[in-house]
Amino acid sequence: MKKILFILLTLLMMLSIGVSAQNPYGPSEDIMAFSKESNVEYAYIPKCKVTFNGQEVDNTYREYPLLQYRDIVYFPMTYYDCRFLGVSATWHELYVPKLIVRKAKVDETYHDYFQESANEEKYPVSVNPYVSICQSNIDVNGKKIVQEEEEYPFLSFREVIYFPLTWRFAVDEFGWQYCYDDENGLVINSSKEEKPTEKENEFRIIGYYSGDLFDEPLENLQTDKLTHIMYAFLIPKKDGSCVPFENPDKVKALVEKAHKDGCKVYIAIGGWSYKDVPLVSTFETVSANDPLRQKFIGNIMSIVEEYDFDGVELDWEYPSKASEKNYEKLILELHEKLREKDKHITAALNGAWSATEGPEVSNYVSEAVLNAFEFINVMSYDMNNEQHSPFWFANTSIDYWLTHGVSADKIVLGMPLYARPSWMQYRHLVAENTELAYSDYAEINGMKSYYNGLPTLCKKTVLAKEKAGGVMLFDVNEDTNDKYSVVTMIHSVINQLKKDGYLEGDAAEILKKGGSEELTSITGKTYLKE
Repeated sequence: MKKILFILLTLLMMLSIGVSAQNPYGPSEDIMAFSKESNVEYAYIPKCKVTFNGQEVDNTYREYPLLQYRDIVYFPMTYYDCRFLGVSATWHELYVPKLIVRKAKVDETYHDYFQESANEEKYPVSVNPYVSICQSNIDVNGKKIVQEEEEYPFLSFREVIYFPLTWRFAVDEFGWQYCYDDENGLVINSSKEEKPTEKENEFRIIGYYSGDLFDEPLENLQTDKLTHIMYAFLIPKKDGSCVPFENPDKVKALVEKAHKDGCKVYIAIGGWSYKDVPLVSTFETVSANDPLRQKFIGNIMSIVEEYDFDGVELDWEYPSKASEKNYEKLILELHEKLREKDKHITAALNGAWSATEGPEVSNYVSEAVLNAFEFINVMSYDMNNEQHSPFWFANTSIDYWLTHGVSADKIVLGMPLYARPSWMQYRHLVAENTELAYSDYAEINGMKSYYNGLPTLCKKTVLAKEKAGGVMLFDVNEDTNDKYSVVTMIHSVINQLKKDGYLEGDAAEILKKGGSEELTSITGKTYLKE
């Protein structure tokens, strides 16, 4: 099959050369010599019909058309083309420029973009446009691309990177289906279905629920607006057992309420400490001993079954160089047991201050462990007091885990509902003054509070919609239950973005009250209608 597909695409390219090339014999020897010396070569414009996920595109007059170089079609890695077909491509400029390419979720909202762009300015391209070999570092799904060793290297045209539409990248790495025939031309689909399934398109809205730390009525929990709840915490003991829940009936009632609304409930195990004693040594002891580790896993599975949890979140804060192998054993063995019951494992992992630099403990999470996680909740908060959880930290935290091979749809952006250094809860700040819902700073009775108000949380939600797979709130008990509710705002924003890609009504007012007359994302897309 691979050979047949390769032959078909090669025939396609032979046909396109015959139709479009000014010089049927190819570039002259002088030009070839010039090309070799300057890293510039000719490409060609395929003249066939081109269709992406059921949407026909005018390849001849696109600003960034598909190109043919040698005997292979090349695909432009623009933001919209990639997201429409389920790929993320992100530049990281720190130290050495690097292009990070990952398989991602298909974003159906960009279907409108293709329809609108059909009526926009045309970009006539030379029949033989010049392209150059990309000189930057490239990483595809965690694999380094060595350009010098590639038969079909990545190219650059009009400052956009192009990748070769070979089986290796299009099918093996990105999961596309593509074919060519005389009637339909070149057809590229990101899945067997023309539109993404509901599961593929799900944006996670996750709330930690620390049941034993708050005395909040269960009916206040907005399970109809959340996709997941992380019930915190199940406390491990050094003998492989777990501390019983203080209020088991409340846990069962929570699970029942959530499941009625289609919301999943995971049990979060561990956390930083229990009764002011750090839990890291408990995890180290249990994981290092085979019988203890098996006993611990067995106890976890019994609790999962008894309370009908949908999965487990392991909050070991944090593995070290000495314990990383035992951490891996615990994760992989627990993952295997959960998978037998069609349940999942996740983890809460650190944020990072750049795409390549983060806390040392993040280095002890192996590739095998990352692959086992259904998704990761990135704790992009608690950096320090004044810089508790700024917008830029959210962005770099996402980029860090993308750089480390985690696909965008598996990254969930953590957002705090508490302030530092006061530790005041968002709901209590709003109770003091409703205008504080639109700010990121307050000083009450001489106590300073740095936190995230609604405008910042709204912008972070849009960021996560663009670059990740969801958002997580710590802790939903700290939210309000009125028009200032963060959960309600997130639910509304995501629904609006899914519907038409713009923010209106309350979401638009939130941004304006926060001093943002418009919301332009890091990709340049504007989300407020004029």
